[in-house]
Amino acid sequence: MAEGWRVRKIGIALLCLFPWLVVALASLQVMGCSSKPNSLETRIAFFNKHRPVFDSYVERLERGEVRHDEQRCFLPQLFIDNDVKEVIRRADCVEIYFWFMPTDAVPLYIYSPRGLEGVPEEYRNGGHPGGAKWGYWKFVTIDDKWFYCEWDT
Repeated sequence: MAEGWRVRKIGIALLCLFPWLVVALASLQVMGCSSKPNSLETRIAFFNKHRPVFDSYVERLERGEVRHDEQRCFLPQLFIDNDVKEVIRRADCVEIYFWFMPTDAVPLYIYSPRGLEGVPEEYRNGGHPGGAKWGYWKFVTIDDKWFYCEWDT
């Protein structure tokens, strides 16, 4: 008899907690915590959804209309709101880095006006020329001037 009462108490407690769990998960969804770009597929979908912002930003960079200090460039609000860490100009390329944890791969978009030929070699080949190859590396062509790369040592 006592065993049945314990099982019933646990069941009642779980039933009481379930609605709170649903509310918490729904709140996270509404706040956007579960919809931020965080994988290869969602980052490319994010890029495609906001393509005009990316193209406009690069055009403004090329015309010198975006403030910068040394190599780093100021970020539009969309980038800040979606975890872009920094934008760096390297030669004629623009590299857009996202925040990441030390245990994660480094995610970035690369804009190259010369296409694949202009992308820095380490991103195309999965490591520095003549050096060690990266332990994890993915390189995706989005179109003829935009690329996405993830790498980790």
